[in-house]
Amino acid sequence: MLLEGLLDNQLLINGPMSGGNTVFLSGPTGCGKSQALLARLIHLLQQGVSAYSILVLLPDRPAVERLRQALQGIPLGPYGELSLHTYYSLAQRMVALFWPLVARQAGFAHPERPPIFLPYDLAQYLLAQVIRPFLDRGYFEGLHLHPQRLLSQLLDNLNKPALNGYPLADVVVRLSNAWSGPPERLLLYQQAQECCEQFREECLERGLLDLSLTLEAFRLLLEHPLFWRYFQERYRHLLADNVEENVPLAHDFIARLLPGLDSALLVYDESGGYRTLLGADPEGALSLRRLCRTVLRCDRPPWPTAPLAAAIAYRLGQGGTWPEHLSGALLGAIARRYRGEMITAVAERLAQMVHEEGIPPEEIAVLAPYLDGVLRFTLAQECAARQVPLSVLRRYRRPAEDPIARSLLTFASLLHPEWALPPHPFDVAEALGQALGLDPARAALLVDWAYDAASASLRPPERLGPRAATRLGSSLLGRYREFWERWEALQPAASLPWEYLLARLLGHLLPRAMRDPASAMACAQLLEAGRRFRRVFPVFAPSDTDPGRAHLEALRSGIVTAQYSIPQEPGGGVILAPVHSYLIAGRAVRRQFWLDVGSIDWWEPPQQPLTHPYVLSRRWPAGALWSDAADYYTRQATLSRIVQGLCERCREGVVVAWSEWSTAGQPQDGPLLRALEPLLDTLET
Repeated sequence: MLLEGLLDNQLLINGPMSGGNTVFLSGPTGCGKSQALLARLIHLLQQGVSAYSILVLLPDRPAVERLRQALQGIPLGPYGELSLHTYYSLAQRMVALFWPLVARQAGFAHPERPPIFLPYDLAQYLLAQVIRPFLDRGYFEGLHLHPQRLLSQLLDNLNKPALNGYPLADVVVRLSNAWSGPPERLLLYQQAQECCEQFREECLERGLLDLSLTLEAFRLLLEHPLFWRYFQERYRHLLADNVEENVPLAHDFIARLLPGLDSALLVYDESGGYRTLLGADPEGALSLRRLCRTVLRCDRPPWPTAPLAAAIAYRLGQGGTWPEHLSGALLGAIARRYRGEMITAVAERLAQMVHEEGIPPEEIAVLAPYLDGVLRFTLAQECAARQVPLSVLRRYRRPAEDPIARSLLTFASLLHPEWALPPHPFDVAEALGQALGLDPARAALLVDWAYDAASASLRPPERLGPRAATRLGSSLLGRYREFWERWEALQPAASLPWEYLLARLLGHLLPRAMRDPASAMACAQLLEAGRRFRRVFPVFAPSDTDPGRAHLEALRSGIVTAQYSIPQEPGGGVILAPVHSYLIAGRAVRRQFWLDVGSIDWWEPPQQPLTHPYVLSRRWPAGALWSDAADYYTRQATLSRIVQGLCERCREGVVVAWSEWSTAGQPQDGPLLRALEPLLDTLET
């Protein structure tokens, strides 16, 4: 059934609250599906349905936070515990509550001990310790990967079977059977399998649950009659948003839960499904509609950009026909010889749209396959010079990207010279600059005199000598003396637990960090990561190892990132975002800029020599070969889907931009630019 006016639809919002009223709602981005789910949830609560009996499944933590904020002020009734969960957070909570039912069956060596759940950064750290002996024996020799990328691919091989519901032992079989290249890769697969199995053994022995073990334990728990009886009796209503972004195991769970529910609403975004590399299964989500009593579809008038998506899909060999009317979809093209010139031209066009055409900055999105530092910095500078506000949309951020958080870590290493982790003079200059409010040049000058790199310590002001006083000046020297008094007073704090030490340094040396919300959040997340690390660290490290030193070393090496999600609130500037982050955010704007359309990065997936997102998915036929034809087709189809998703999130038109040469000096003539060629010819004429 095709719906119009979702929020006014009585069947959807005010439908029966009993009798198995299960509804599958689909439609493109921007037709109001998520708002309908919110309206249905509020209706249930207002009609007296106990919040305790409602389960809401969402694709990620930011979606959970958005819905929680939307429900502020809505009475939840006498049993006001509303379950807003991702599938993983639901699994974690249930496993923690019913641990005795599943611990022994899951293979844990000490089921009498409570479970310890490992966040991603701690799983990275433990895995790094586990594979160190393997690396010393020559494993992965010749594979040039950053340590963090190596760890992430191994964790991927642990997580993929758990997300898809098959044994860990099948990973190496699937990868080997699909490989058709040089035999050396098969050895890498075997080595990766050994590392994953050793990590699994360590977790089972120590009672540690990473994502993969949490999901496997939950799967076993769902088969326990006592638990399933509790779950079915408690949760009588299910609302699941963006099911296309969820994993196969979540779809299995929903399919099993549906027949016994009083009501359910499943929302499917036809323009979604961009978490495939992370294990999402849009095809499996679509199959859930067969299990629902009512299937509804909403729509909206097509936007002018729809023919552009159809034309590119046709050029990429993804079916369809060449559209008859393309006028208006492509607003312009910016082609320059060098990338810096292209970025400057984009800023000029942005200024024209904002200042002359009156387009609100937040209604424009500038998108690229990756946001490298050159693009972020240059475009920010060019836009600032033209009074065009710019807002970077990112889903995650690392504390080490913030200068205040980096300064905290630098001061901590200076306070512990016995850790033998001396900071670089550049880092000390940054830290002193933040603490004293200095520009980079004056901070570097101060470090030349005040920092002893040999002993990794700061010199007291009285030891700087008359030449330093002349060179630095009385004002800067006075500020350093004031800083030194605070620094000396902090020496006893070196014995504090790790996160308490960081908090003390923050309060005494960097209090102005609290004035900047982004820095305040970065420091708060760093302290929380330090707390988690210190609490779990004794479980998998010798008792004489300092958790602060271990955490600092792991952060420096990149083994642990401690990344955290960033609230995706609408800002007041032009949106600058990586393509996938923009698609997952689901935000629509009036106009888009597609940058670097000549780059191969639009078409080429990340290099993952130890894993494979498609071969390890449930949809890949067992024993099938990943051929060149399959690889080519997947790349073409993925690019076509990306373009379709961007056009579904653009209400007026697109400006494409490219340069003949990349920042690294590579020619830019990738598949997206070739697909655009007939449209560019039409635009020029």
